[in-house]
Amino acid sequence: MKILIFCICFLSLLNSCDRKKSAKNKLGQPNSHTEKPQEKNNGENSEFSNNGNNKVILLETKSGKSFQVSENFISASISNVSIQPKGFSEVHETIILEEIDPVSDIFKVDLDQNNYDELYIITKSTGSGSYATIYGYASNNDKSISPINVPNIAQSDLAPDAIFYGYQGHDSIYISNHKLIRKYPIFKENDQNCCPTGGSQSIKYDLVAGESSWRLEVID
Repeated sequence: MKILIFCICFLSLLNSCDRKKSAKNKLGQPNSHTEKPQEKNNGENSEFSNNGNNKVILLETKSGKSFQVSENFISASISNVSIQPKGFSEVHETIILEEIDPVSDIFKVDLDQNNYDELYIITKSTGSGSYATIYGYASNNDKSISPINVPNIAQSDLAPDAIFYGYQGHDSIYISNHKLIRKYPIFKENDQNCCPTGGSQSIKYDLVAGESSWRLEVID
């Protein structure tokens, strides 16, 4: 009789443990999953990659070289820009542009059609005039790069009979038909900053190789 009671109690205990184990398998175990790896940014040439106060873009030339351009925002109106050429046999240094206006556009284009792309960085001031500045770098047969001389707009260029008459900033820079174009509204003498009334002007630049340097030259 004692043996029978012991057997019944033992079987009941086993059944209770099985139920608890089954319930734990259904409800008590935490969910497990494998996180999908984040897709890497392949560095498309058309957009900056944002990282807080920094922007980075990688531009690949048609000859297989590249420029990595990084912008670090010192403030809303001042940036430091670094340019790292890659693949050029005779240049390994990073070019630094310190405390310049924020970058508004970057172009990789072969203006002189010599089969080597140039790099153009356009900055724009944050003041009321929004003046644009052009920085350019040309390839020397893909061995090295040189800065492109961009002529400044002198006070004499603003005279009534001069090419930049009526210029007060608000310019846009773009590429068209292998030319770099600066387009801006023409301000007449009594025009307020908000309201130019003289129409617009487009200045075309061509890339010219000098004896020892490159320069952008205004085309009449």
